[in-house]
Amino acid sequence: MVTVRNAKRKDAPEIARVYVDSWRDSYAGLIPDWVLLGMSYRRLTRAWDRAIRTSGRKEAILVAEDPDYGVVGLGSCGPSRDRVLPYFGEVYTLYVHPNHVGQGNGTMLLTNLFDSLDERGNSSALVWALADNPHRQFYKQHGGGIVATRKGRQWGVPIHEVAYGWPDLGSMMGGFTGRRRKR
Repeated sequence: MVTVRNAKRKDAPEIARVYVDSWRDSYAGLIPDWVLLGMSYRRLTRAWDRAIRTSGRKEAILVAEDPDYGVVGLGSCGPSRDRVLPYFGEVYTLYVHPNHVGQGNGTMLLTNLFDSLDERGNSSALVWALADNPHRQFYKQHGGGIVATRKGRQWGVPIHEVAYGWPDLGSMMGGFTGRRRKR
């Protein structure tokens, strides 16, 4: 049975694997191939190790772990980085390994990310997703409504993002059936 727990530094290599494999699966054709091919498990292991080590009381990095496979998903959250929208918390990342999509792992992670935000005093949340991300409907299916859009450039190409928002996490918590993380 998959469980969700707080990430530990020893998880960094598996988190990097999930992150890279998810990006390559989800964003092929949406962002330049050189970006996806240039992603390094080693470099991202160091980055996630640093993120886990330096995440403060206001942020959380969670993993979904399968006893047979190891880390199959990851998520991170904390205070909203958007100063314009009226949302206090933000889901920064939410990725499930392509071999484990559609098994409830994303729902468990989202549930626990919202729980973590709520515990930290963030009564609302948003998440930004590429508008062409084939998995972004996941957020709509979990009660998120589109609250903003933005256009920009990254990697030398134009990108279009949409923000999904949940104005009241307290009311959302009872509607999710994902298992809560181990403390």
